Amino acid sequence: MNGTISGLREPIHADLAELQTTLQQAKNLLADVQGVVRTNDFKIDDTVENLRVATDNLGQLTDQLKQRPWSLIRAKQPKERKVPE
Repeated sequence: MNGTISGLREPIHADLAELQTTLQQAKNLLADVQGVVRTNDFKIDDTVENLRVATDNLGQLTDQLKQRPWSLIRAKQPKERKVPE
């Protein structure tokens, strides 16, 4: 049993050292990503605001088309028709 444990000790130590290196690289990458997000934070806010405005405009357009579908074809509203008596 001692021979098996002794034989596995060296590969386990090598794997642990490699795991520590990988963990440090992951921490560095996460710090870099956080820096990028902080740098672009104002751009993200602007993008979200632009999306909100575009959604509002699309809602208004949809409501207008529901009320006046002819506006897609004609530029002016049709004249009121007189009802025959």
